[in-house]
Amino acid sequence: MLALIFNALTDVPSPSLEKLSKKLGIHRKRIQLLVKTSTGRHFREVREICRLCQSVKQLASGHSIKETALECGYAWPGNYTRALKKYLGVSPSMILERQMYGGHIGADAFSCPLSVQ
Repeated sequence: MLALIFNALTDVPSPSLEKLSKKLGIHRKRIQLLVKTSTGRHFREVREICRLCQSVKQLASGHSIKETALECGYAWPGNYTRALKKYLGVSPSMILERQMYGGHIGADAFSCPLSVQ
């Protein structure tokens, strides 16, 4: 069940708790409890991290910072940049620079900080 939740959170933009609950047919409180007990983080934070991990792939595929921010549900690129730095420790421009100068950008280039306990 947890795999279904995390898989759904990788949608761009990721669904709200209410939409996810309806999509999976699981009560929202159950989703919150599963996420909290397995990751030690609140649903909102896990959703944010999943969004950011997906955004790295979008940047690597050539999307602009502004385009990526908007597609991932951020109203302003500055909010996106702050969240990326907070959770993944890098800025969008660092990701683009790394790609421009031949660095590898992919699933293994930036580890997603979610671990299941």
